[in-house]
Amino acid sequence: VRRRADVEVFVQFARRRRVWNLKDPLALRYYQLNDEEFWLYEQLDGRRSIRELCAEFGRRFAPRRLAEQTLAGFLQQLHQVG
Repeated sequence: VRRRADVEVFVQFARRRRVWNLKDPLALRYYQLNDEEFWLYEQLDGRRSIRELCAEFGRRFAPRRLAEQTLAGFLQQLHQVG
């Protein structure tokens, strides 16, 4: 799975938390991601499988884990919104 190259990314802080904003230049829509979701978005380079991404997520955000089904659902949401 590969992220779109034309999506614009900028960061804001809301209530002392970082929020990643993605702007879809075609649909002129904005989407907000937390740090973990944005990290996943950044990893979408088309080279890693869902299984590999889940394993990397577990190493980076331990003790949190990410089930393959959960990641597949997140990817489906990203695809549906642009």
